[in-house]
Amino acid sequence: LSGSLSIISSLVDSAVDITSGLVIWLTARAIRKRDPYMYPRGRTRLQPIALVSDISLA
Repeated sequence: LSGSLSIISSLVDSAVDITSGLVIWLTARAIRKRDPYMYPRGRTRLQPIALVSDISLA
């Protein structure tokens, strides 16, 4: 490889995009699949946690 910083930067940017998409997808999946006996109030509070973790990745 050429060792160019722009290539490494693009690779890191793509990895962060994939990771943040995965975090949002996993959180949305956890909110949809809930056990009403274990989580009687639901899991809607996971959404802000996902957003904070997504912001901290960037």
